[in-house]
Amino acid sequence: RIVHSASASQRSVAKEGSGMEMTDRLRHRYFALRHGESEANVAGIIISDPAVGTVKYGLTEVGFAGVRASAEAFAASVLGVTAGGGAPASPLPHVRIHASDFKRTAETAQTFADTLREILKDHCSEESFVPIPTVELRERYFGELEGGPNTRYDDIWDIDRQDASAEPCSAESAEGVRSRTGWAFGHRCAGVPW
Repeated sequence: RIVHSASASQRSVAKEGSGMEMTDRLRHRYFALRHGESEANVAGIIISDPAVGTVKYGLTEVGFAGVRASAEAFAASVLGVTAGGGAPASPLPHVRIHASDFKRTAETAQTFADTLREILKDHCSEESFVPIPTVELRERYFGELEGGPNTRYDDIWDIDRQDASAEPCSAESAEGVRSRTGWAFGHRCAGVPW
C-alpha cells in the first residue's frame, strides 16, 4: 500500500535536527511504501534488532502478493502504465527505490522493483529499479521489547506523544528516528541529481 507522497513543490522540510534546514525543499517526489505482511507480523512479535531483522522474518506469500499489487497500482496511478497497456503517455520519471536492509523491507523493495520492471519491460532497462539499501530507513529499535508481543508498541507510542526524546525500555527515541530518516532524505535520497 502506497501511504504517502510528497512533491518538491508542495512540501518543505520542517524537522529540526534532521540534517536539513527548515527552508530546504525536497527536490523530488517521494512515496513511502510499508513492507508487505511479514512473518513477524503474523507471529505478532516485534523484530527491530538489525542482527535479527536483516536475516530473519521476511515476507509471507500474502505479503509478496500485496507488494505486487502495490507496484501495479503505482505503475498505473503514478507512471500511467499498466501491464500490456502500451507506451506511457509521457517520458517515464526516474524512479529510485530506497529501502532498509531488514529482510522484510529488502524483499518488499525487490518485489516492487521486479514488478515495475515487468510492467515496464518495453520502456526500461534490466538495470532499472534496483533497490538501494539505506540503513537509515531501518525499523525503529524497540530495545527490551525485541521479540516480544507487538501489542507493546502502544506502550512506547503513548510515551512518544508525551516526549519524543524519551527512550522507554531502551528503545530508540521517536526524535532519533526522525533525525536519522530526515538525514537519509536530506543527504542520501534528496541529494541525488536526477
